[in-house]
Amino acid sequence: MSLPNVNVGVMGHVDSGKTSLVGALSTCLSTCALDKHPQSKRRGITLDLGFSSFVSQEKRYTLVDCPGHASLIRTIIGATQIIDIFLLVVDLTKGIQTQTAECLVLAEVSPCSRLVVVLNKTDLVPEAERAKRVDKLSKAIEKHLSRTKFKGCAVVACSAREEWGLDGLAGELARAAPHGRDGLAGPSGASQEDLVYAVDHCFAIKGQGTVLTGTVLQGTLRVGQNLQVPRLGLSRKVKTMQVFREPVQSASVGERVAVCTTQLDPKLIERDYLCEDGGGDGGQAVVRTFDACVCSCSRVSFFRGEVPSGAKIHVTLGYATTLAEATFFCCDGKVQEASGPGFDYSRDYEHAAQLEERVGLSSQRVLLVFEKPVTCPTSTSYVASRLDLDANAKQCRLAFHGEILSIPENTFDVRRGERNLDAHRSFLSRLRVFKPKSRTGRLERIEKGSAGLVGIAAGFFGKDSDVTKFLGLRVVVAAAEGEQVEGRVASTFGKSGKVKVDFESSAEGLVGRDLRLEYKKYLFRR
Repeated sequence: MSLPNVNVGVMGHVDSGKTSLVGALSTCLSTCALDKHPQSKRRGITLDLGFSSFVSQEKRYTLVDCPGHASLIRTIIGATQIIDIFLLVVDLTKGIQTQTAECLVLAEVSPCSRLVVVLNKTDLVPEAERAKRVDKLSKAIEKHLSRTKFKGCAVVACSAREEWGLDGLAGELARAAPHGRDGLAGPSGASQEDLVYAVDHCFAIKGQGTVLTGTVLQGTLRVGQNLQVPRLGLSRKVKTMQVFREPVQSASVGERVAVCTTQLDPKLIERDYLCEDGGGDGGQAVVRTFDACVCSCSRVSFFRGEVPSGAKIHVTLGYATTLAEATFFCCDGKVQEASGPGFDYSRDYEHAAQLEERVGLSSQRVLLVFEKPVTCPTSTSYVASRLDLDANAKQCRLAFHGEILSIPENTFDVRRGERNLDAHRSFLSRLRVFKPKSRTGRLERIEKGSAGLVGIAAGFFGKDSDVTKFLGLRVVVAAAEGEQVEGRVASTFGKSGKVKVDFESSAEGLVGRDLRLEYKKYLFRR
């Protein structure tokens, strides 16, 4: 029986000693561990995700070494989906730096709620000053974390280079994640769900085939299973599998596993999502390729900028990062939408000029239309970032985040590699997003109609206007101070653009007053 697995995301500012710490902790290395990428060796920094592991207290800890350089923040965002607990590595000699704070924000908006802070490079501080420096930085970090979901997390001092304090760090990991993957980031019952396999590396081995390495996000992966690559519209059979070089017949949620298959060009896959054959087509597919979606939307608390509706912003969904046009809206009347999965297409939503300034407004939604199609599980969370901002400036570039609520069907043809414009327009037309509008007219006179008194209003429309779509809409006229009389557009009157208005109460004394016709202009109606 395989050991319970815990995926540990190791994050921090560049040169904080993340990779050295991973090397000191690890007893088993993958093919992409410890900066084996040629450019990583040449530049001396982590450029890609690295994977390794160690076993402690009958659990396997899979260490995910994340890049710390500002320009590679999207790589970290893509990795957060598989993380059960974060290690935030801080250089004791430098304290909290720009990317330290950015990594903390990423952890804050991720599904993971467990964190251990590591104060590394203690050997570079004179021994006489060490305890005082550790205490001062620990208190500063604890104060900073008190406003986050990581309040009260452990802070551990160590030296990766001298391998000092590592036992204490392993102990804190065990205390923070006592039950392995179960009850952590993996959803309840995930092993019984359709398979989703997140691939992070792909390479060929001469004489054997193509090897895919990645993490099982949900379901179970087995030898002999047919795996589908939805983005490419093809499937391949699993020949053999290994978990950190040990042959296995199956792998479950949270496990890192290498899969060997054949007749698959490794150049076609870098990072991708695979599912069981038959689970990648149709409206209910667990992994889909799409070019637009409706999502929940929450501002990142540290973000100080503005994002207007219609703006282009970088959106990371799983492994993909692409520009998207964002359109914000709220439930009509700012009424909170009913909780639960999915999106209600039957109700009206009021257009919002920009990302809500208040943090945590649960009723705001966003339509994201991507410049390039993305492929990911339908339950993926996302992060929207202002990656165009100066990475070295002291500002948060992560703007907002949320969950996918609805994905349109068939808007992108995978096999033909092109957008289905008719399906895309049909999806947009279902969105009842409006801007409140009004027109000003005048109450000319009151006449007797078949059902009582009606008002004759002029000025709303020209003689050639199509009045039919305004029938039944609300008309307001000011009465006494602070009061108003309401009516509804009943029909046209003559051929000059005048209309009849049925009032809810007497309006005889309001002849000559200005009227206001209130209506909704739907953004996506043709």
